[in-house]
Amino acid sequence: MSAYPADAQVILRALQKYGMFVADNGSAWYISGAPDSRWNNNDLATLRNVVGSDFEAIDDTVFMINSNSAQSATCDLNDDGIVDRADVQIAVNAAIGLSPCIAGDLDGNGVCDAVDLQRVINASQGKACRVGS
Repeated sequence: MSAYPADAQVILRALQKYGMFVADNGSAWYISGAPDSRWNNNDLATLRNVVGSDFEAIDDTVFMINSNSAQSATCDLNDDGIVDRADVQIAVNAAIGLSPCIAGDLDGNGVCDAVDLQRVINASQGKACRVGS
């Protein structure tokens, strides 16, 4: 990354930390973004030197609720942007059969159980949300 200008390095570090999605829209490989006058376009143009082999592909299927949904699993079971006691209550209800499991099966074993509940509890306490087996 050190060969790139500072503006481009910011984007490359974000890609390294957070990753990206690759879309097959029929055109050649490129990185796109929204125009903004605060960025130096000449510096950003150096990103043309980034090639697909500079990235590592990962299998993100572990995050899928199931293969036929476009949803990914998360400890934020009520989708309000935070993992808190409301999410823990949803996980408790699913684990004891008071409500359907839906997105609460975080380990992908087909049921909402104590493992899933513990993962939501941990996330509500500020720990990482563990998804997958």
